[in-house]
Amino acid sequence: MTTQFTDKQGQYLSFIYYYTKVNGRPPAEADMVRYFAVTPASVHQMVLTLEAKGLITRTPGLGRSIKLRIGREQLPDLKDVPPAVPKISVVRPNAGPTDDSSSPRFSVHAKRLWEGISEGSRQVLLANVWCGQCADGTTIVNFCGEVIGGDLILRGDCSRCGAQVARHIERS
Repeated sequence: MTTQFTDKQGQYLSFIYYYTKVNGRPPAEADMVRYFAVTPASVHQMVLTLEAKGLITRTPGLGRSIKLRIGREQLPDLKDVPPAVPKISVVRPNAGPTDDSSSPRFSVHAKRLWEGISEGSRQVLLANVWCGQCADGTTIVNFCGEVIGGDLILRGDCSRCGAQVARHIERS
C-alpha cells in the first residue's frame, strides 16, 4: 500500500509514533498543540484529516485513543520544531496600533522594561506562567505588555488551552 500524505501530515504521524513509543500511550491533542506550537483547532483539524485519509484510527470523545494505521518504515523522520519566540511591536501613545495586527502590543515603557531583561530570563518568564484552566504551569503566547505601578504586566493566552493568562514582573 502506498501512502500519500503531505510533509506536515507526515510530521504529525511521526510525532504520534514517537510519542507513543516513548510514553507508552498515544498523545492527547494538547500534546501536539504544545509540540507544534499551533492552536487546538489546528491540531483537531489535522487529526480529523489523518483519520479521513485512513492514516490513523481513534475513538471520538475518548482521550489518547489515536492509533497509527501505517508502519514506521512509511514515516518521515521527526524534525525538531523551534520554540515560538514572540515578536514585539510598539504601540505609540495616541497613534493607535501598529500595522502588524498579529504581533503582541507593548507600550513604549513596557517595551523598554521587557528589552532590559536578558533573552534567557525572558524565555524563562514566558515559560513559567500559571493557567487556572489547565491547573498547571504553561507558556504565555500572543501577549501584550503594560506597566502598572512600575511593574511590567504581560497579558496573553495559554499555549495549551488558549485561556487568558498573565505574568506579573516586579520592578527590581
